[in-house]
Amino acid sequence: MMLGGAAEPSTSPKSIPITRCFPVKTRPGGFIRIAVRRGDGERDGDWYEGLNFDEGVEFRGDSTGEVVNWKGKDSLDSLEGDAIRLHFWMQKAELYSFWFE
Repeated sequence: MMLGGAAEPSTSPKSIPITRCFPVKTRPGGFIRIAVRRGDGERDGDWYEGLNFDEGVEFRGDSTGEVVNWKGKDSLDSLEGDAIRLHFWMQKAELYSFWFE
């Protein structure tokens, strides 16, 4: 996905074993922030506390080894097995892929 302006795409709900999320690339002056929402049940779409855009640390650069962080959190261990939706706030960014470990 390549975006020259600003956008907020999201994923469909996924239930996967997760601990860390890795973005790939931004262009000069660009950034990516990732927020996490619930993806199942009555609370589908609710934000996870501490994992929204306000707490998300901007990713800038070109790296496949950079881990997404939120203020005070660098792991998603507590969400392992939950169905989640990722929301990407991207500006001047090229997100070729993302993955979890």
